[in-house]
Amino acid sequence: MKRVIAAAVVATATLVASCGGTVTPSAAPSPTLRAGIPTPVEQTATPVLPEQGEVAMTVAEGTKAAYIVREQLARLDFPNDAVGITKQVEGAVVFKADGTVDAERSRLRVDLRTLNSDESRRDNFVRENTLQTSRFPFAELAVQRVEGLSWPLPTSGHAEFQVHGDMTIHGVTKPLTWQVTATFSKSSVSGQATTNFKFGDFNMSVPRVFVVLSVEDNIQLRIEFEMRRTG
Repeated sequence: MKRVIAAAVVATATLVASCGGTVTPSAAPSPTLRAGIPTPVEQTATPVLPEQGEVAMTVAEGTKAAYIVREQLARLDFPNDAVGITKQVEGAVVFKADGTVDAERSRLRVDLRTLNSDESRRDNFVRENTLQTSRFPFAELAVQRVEGLSWPLPTSGHAEFQVHGDMTIHGVTKPLTWQVTATFSKSSVSGQATTNFKFGDFNMSVPRVFVVLSVEDNIQLRIEFEMRRTG
């Protein structure tokens, strides 16, 4: 799995529109400390130690999760994408000796409290009203299976495949399929994973704010991943 969100993380994209700001997908602001928001912790994840014949891929520094939502603001004559990004992603995916996913140990988690766009008012609204991060601080993906990836796993080159898992956002768990492109080496794998869903899938409402003419009922999550490979 490589580059990547959403995210988680997630349904957040929806509120992006509510404050009337704009964000471009290329903008990836670093997490900003705000009152009541925990200080982001640098990732120091220790690679999962696989058993004999297994392969584990642990999230490493450089991984980012994002949500993307298309909106039409009243002050603009054209639609634009609202984007929120966080670097607070952790977890691992473990393959058993037969090439199947060890679902018990294959989980990814995104800290929704650290999602940032280019507008702090939007971020606060998303955290407090849409995601309610005081109650539901994380988005989690429980990976169930991978489809279209050869076994043994490649140690070089590129691959496209699908990851199927149960996504939990805002206290709701739903199955989602991620489209993944990845580049493999003997010690790492990097790439991008994306998925889409509607607001209502996770009990969220499309924002209705006077400064926003419309919000597309489609949220894209994107994860740009860097993972350490062991086994």
